[in-house]
Amino acid sequence: CWITPSRRRRVEDLDGLVIGGGADVAPQLYGQERMEEVFEAARERQTLRRKLVILLLFPLI
Repeated sequence: CWITPSRRRRVEDLDGLVIGGGADVAPQLYGQERMEEVFEAARERQTLRRKLVILLLFPLI
């Protein structure tokens, strides 16, 4: 079941709780250190995407 501000649940009714996150969640917020290799891989993917978009759009500009 999903828990949202509009769909609250009692803690007593829960067997567990999963709080999802991603690269946009600062590791310092949960007591961890930033893993540079993860951020570097994300930067490389962004660079590749940017290059592909430029290649696709350049003929149109």
